[in-house]
Amino acid sequence: MRIKRHRKHPPARGMTLAEVAIVMGLIGLLLGALWSFVPLVYSRAQQEQMFEQILLTVNKMRGFYLGQARIPSGLTTDTAIRHEIVPPEMVRDKTATTLIADHTWSSPETSGTYTNGTYIVDDDPGGTSSGQLFRLQLLDLPLRICMPLVPRLTGIEGPSGITALTINGVAVPTPTKVTVGAASAACQGGTIPRTDRANVIFTYRLRD
Repeated sequence: MRIKRHRKHPPARGMTLAEVAIVMGLIGLLLGALWSFVPLVYSRAQQEQMFEQILLTVNKMRGFYLGQARIPSGLTTDTAIRHEIVPPEMVRDKTATTLIADHTWSSPETSGTYTNGTYIVDDDPGGTSSGQLFRLQLLDLPLRICMPLVPRLTGIEGPSGITALTINGVAVPTPTKVTVGAASAACQGGTIPRTDRANVIFTYRLRD
């Protein structure tokens, strides 16, 4: 009769403090790398939302006045909001007597300075377009948003029928297909309202 002999295995060795520290360090580096992407992803999502809101505003403006020969003089953001041209999530205070709108990068400091809002829809202030033009103003816009947003809005993705573009009080010579370099120079030029901020005004034809 053969007797089985069981081999004795050495006891399992736990991790040393040094090894635990190394693992924790690696986990920390991975989490830090992932966390650094969160603001970038969030910023891109905000830019995409802004782009879609502008497209919606321009399209709804044209749709609302489709059956009319012209835009009535004195068009304001309040009128645009009440006609559901401006997205409702942009309205600053829905209980106010006069409704105004803000873009997503507005702040309490901005609200105090821009009492008419930072997202303004109005008609041609010069009155020379016979009600065929309207403006969309993005005020106090961060430069990091202005520089990539302008080329996209003036390119093939953006609304058609743009006739003029003014950034920080300076007219951009060619308001369509503005390059990243030209947008960067324009957003940082002119009379900047605040550090790292820009005022951008688009003018569109009612009929695209």
